[in-house]
Amino acid sequence: MVYQGIKYLIRASLGRNEWALHIYYPDIANGKATMSKFTGTPQETTAAARRKIDNWLKEKKRKARTASSQTSAPNDVWSCGEQTGRWRGE
Repeated sequence: MVYQGIKYLIRASLGRNEWALHIYYPDIANGKATMSKFTGTPQETTAAARRKIDNWLKEKKRKARTASSQTSAPNDVWSCGEQTGRWRGE
């Protein structure tokens, strides 16, 4: 299945209502899936997989925003982080 452009699989595991979530995040170079175990109904398992993907996408956007908002100062210059109001050495 694909959700938000990210492929994921739900496979039955040993035991009643035991599932294995395989999520293929695009930033993993070797192409292997990230696997996690889940206990619940198939609908709950699908919802959990989608939540994991949503959380990963939010984190990726947050990191991109942080990287683009930081100014690049020379290493020997002190700069003020406007968002935190703290001085930091680059």
